[in-house]
Amino acid sequence: MKNKVFEAILIIALVLFAFPFSVFAEIYKWVDDEGVVHATDDPSSVPAKYWEKGKVKKEEVPPATFQEIQPVQPVQPSPTMETGKKELYGDYSLDEWTEKFMELRKDIADNQEKSEREKSFISIFEGGRRYGKVFTKEEVSQYESYKSEITVLEDKIKKLKDELDELQRKARAYGVPKDIRE
Repeated sequence: MKNKVFEAILIIALVLFAFPFSVFAEIYKWVDDEGVVHATDDPSSVPAKYWEKGKVKKEEVPPATFQEIQPVQPVQPSPTMETGKKELYGDYSLDEWTEKFMELRKDIADNQEKSEREKSFISIFEGGRRYGKVFTKEEVSQYESYKSEITVLEDKIKKLKDELDELQRKARAYGVPKDIRE
């Protein structure tokens, strides 16, 4: 009699492990403003602004069978954590991306400022000529130099802006956070 009870319990246990319960887990996924993907099984942990924007995706995940369950591996520290190196976005760290954007924006601002100064000088010079003002050789030389430089500066500013647009495109593709790109 004891063997029959033991056999019955054993059969029930095997059946329970062999056939998964018909329960589906619900996973909620969303992408935050910086492009990071988040997933949770608790809908209350999803920030309200992502629900309102309709960016949350609900997925049903079927239960795994006993054969599909893999043992959990301990989390290994990433090479960046072990060696103190910074995480790369494409070929550059965030600090390097930040530096590239700052340098490019500074070049654009400096060239725009120089262009405005030279345009202002040209405007004043030409206005003074109309009223008969006499200029020194240095002022005439400076006027002629600025007059020829203006188109070169404007071309350079356009080229730098195109370069900035391309850098922003690449940074977006590599997942560089928006606050650094813009």
